[in-house]
Amino acid sequence: MFDNHLLKHYLTNDDDGEIKIKIEKTYKACNINIDVSKQSLLNEFEVLVDSFTVSFYDYFDKVFLPKTRQFFDILAKYIGTKIQSCLIECGDASFLSQRAAFRCSVTNEMFSPLTLIIEERHKDIYLKRMIRDLNDDYVSDVFVNINLGRYM
Repeated sequence: MFDNHLLKHYLTNDDDGEIKIKIEKTYKACNINIDVSKQSLLNEFEVLVDSFTVSFYDYFDKVFLPKTRQFFDILAKYIGTKIQSCLIECGDASFLSQRAAFRCSVTNEMFSPLTLIIEERHKDIYLKRMIRDLNDDYVSDVFVNINLGRYM
């Protein structure tokens, strides 16, 4: 949901309503009990540091990300397949534009096996998301979208 850049304050601060909604929708999509506290999630990330994740400080806030880019790629493909509608709705615009493709757009020469293929039943919400991104000034993310690349 945060394109490989999970900030600690996303799990410790409830001031940002947009982040709170993203986390709640992700909980629901993953069938996680909403009563699981964000502090519990933060503790789990802390435990994973050095084995699966690394952390660093960026502008005085701790950032968690997978230890390797390959691990992130595999995780993104797996999770994106399992909770696709949530990812389309809440995922980072740049992440979606680079990794989510309609099946008709995919050829072996153009895309990686880790490209997230948008299921037929999610095409409409993906197109609506692209329109929302245009309205929210993510214009470059829409126009560099891998689904549009072969037509431009």
